[in-house]
Amino acid sequence: MEAVYVEETQVIMKSRKPVKPVVEKLDNRLNIYQATRWKKLITYPELIAYSVLISFLGKKFDIVVPVMAKTFYGESMKVILPETVSTTIYRYGFYELGLTKFILNYLKPGMIFFDVGSHFGYFSLLASHLLQTEGEVHLFEPTRSTFKIAAENTGARKNVILNNLAVWSCNTTIPFNDFGVQNCAFNSVRSTARYIKPTTAVSYDIEAISLDSYVETKGIKPDFIKIDAESAEYEILKGMQRILSEIKPILTVEVGDLGVEDAVPSRELIDYILAQGYQVFEFSDGRIQTHEPRNSYDYDNLLFIPEI
Repeated sequence: MEAVYVEETQVIMKSRKPVKPVVEKLDNRLNIYQATRWKKLITYPELIAYSVLISFLGKKFDIVVPVMAKTFYGESMKVILPETVSTTIYRYGFYELGLTKFILNYLKPGMIFFDVGSHFGYFSLLASHLLQTEGEVHLFEPTRSTFKIAAENTGARKNVILNNLAVWSCNTTIPFNDFGVQNCAFNSVRSTARYIKPTTAVSYDIEAISLDSYVETKGIKPDFIKIDAESAEYEILKGMQRILSEIKPILTVEVGDLGVEDAVPSRELIDYILAQGYQVFEFSDGRIQTHEPRNSYDYDNLLFIPEI
């Protein structure tokens, strides 16, 4: 099937032309990210050298260091070195390029944005920056220590609503695995964390809600929902049936068949969303383009737009 490219200036349902200065700033950081190791070191010697040193010491002696990072659009946020997401943000001011591009292209003033699995709040901060005084960001992060940092980063924003909650198929209490600060990006209801060496998780019960119940209680209609929940995505989707059938927001969903115990295959997630009347897109070759579903996936984020 021939790929259909979606230019950043092309109008699709609920899309917008990205703010040019913000896109240019991202592209500038991307140039550094894609540069050779020596060019990175020459361009940002202190950032690169310091993060490499902390990464070495952190892994050798199991230490973590809180630092302030500068995002690609110029705002500051607290991160924890040598944690993997934090290290990327600290060095380059962004992470997950495709997901960042989806948000830049489709989030516009007046929208309500749900950040499900916020980590330290990078995407909530970006959404808050783009929405300014028009719209809301609803942040969901279940890990206690991670939520504390996300709250530090976003709590002063009048358009950000903080929720120290897991999102699930129903309102309940569920067991949760916390793999520690250095591996906090992989905390999950699942028993196996991806990409990390075997480690002992601290397990505790957390409060969980469904998004259908959340929007009913709040009396709101989300326009854009980003879901990154470490293999709990299918349970989250089951808890937003009314949202998918009646409200039909834009979605981004993390996929990846990474050997996580009890995880639903990514193809099932995709087919489930497509059956609700959505189209699926990917970011590849520097562009947003139509996506042809596959039987298995490495780590990625996909964009789902409701059919017109």
